[in-house]
Amino acid sequence: MTEEENEKERERIRCETIESNPEVYAKELESMEYKVICEVGREEWCAEMDAKSKGDWSAKEAGAYAEYCVFD
Repeated sequence: MTEEENEKERERIRCETIESNPEVYAKELESMEYKVICEVGREEWCAEMDAKSKGDWSAKEAGAYAEYCVFD
């Protein structure tokens, strides 16, 4: 595995650990770090962005969408 693949695997495991613990999940759900690592780029997030009007996207959302949903 490359270093990038290792990092993605560590992030995946971290997200699964957070999501499996309701107390931790409730605390982490609103944190920007959690959203960036565990939500942005997931298929569900990409689908939500597809359904959202492009005019309502922030610049950061548009950049993340391009990076994770289009070019990934």
